[in-house]
Amino acid sequence: MHWTLPGFEIPAAKSPEHNNGMGFIYFLADTFINTFGITQPTEKARKEAAFFILALILLTVAFATVVFVVSHSYMK
Repeated sequence: MHWTLPGFEIPAAKSPEHNNGMGFIYFLADTFINTFGITQPTEKARKEAAFFILALILLTVAFATVVFVVSHSYMK
């Protein structure tokens, strides 16, 4: 038996590139879109949104890393 929470279904492969390394990026984007109740984008807009959300995540991680390194370098 397979069940998921409403709005958090794992999307079926919509294109050939969805099956390679893009699957995780699409999963993150779909989760973000479904969590905040954003209207489902078209396939082209979905790809752009996926890269935008990935860029925001990477910038957040980079910023947190810089803050951590700088704050710990002054604590010595």
